[in-house]
Formats: sequence, C-alpha cells, structure tokens
Amino acid sequence: MGTLEETKVIQAANRLESARQLLEEVAKKEDRFSNSFSKIVAELGKFEEELRQISKTLNAENLGKRS
Repeated sequence: MGTLEETKVIQAANRLESARQLLEEVAKKEDRFSNSFSKIVAELGKFEEELRQISKTLNAENLGKRS
C-alpha cells in the first residue's frame, strides 16, 4: 500500500481514539451506561491499537519503497 492508504489508516485510528474519548467523557457524567460504555471503550481501544500497528507496518514498507 502507498502513503495515501497509510494516512487513511492513521486517520481511522485517530477517529477511534476520539470516539473512545467521547464515550469516556459521557460515562463520567452519566453512570447509567458506564458498564456498556466501558466494554465499548475497551473494544475501541483494541481496534485503535491494531490500526496503529498496521500503520507502523505500512510506514516501514513505504520507507523501504522510497529508499
């Protein structure tokens, strides 16, 4: 994949991070759904980490192509 795809993966990871942060903020204010939110936040965190790893791999591959 190229640099454009790498950028899109980074953007997706950043959006997951933002969604996770928003849910954490809501959970602090509204405890009725904190159990559900904590599960969702944990899953978002896992997906975000996977995307960050993919991004690192793509970055390494793209650096190899540019060399």
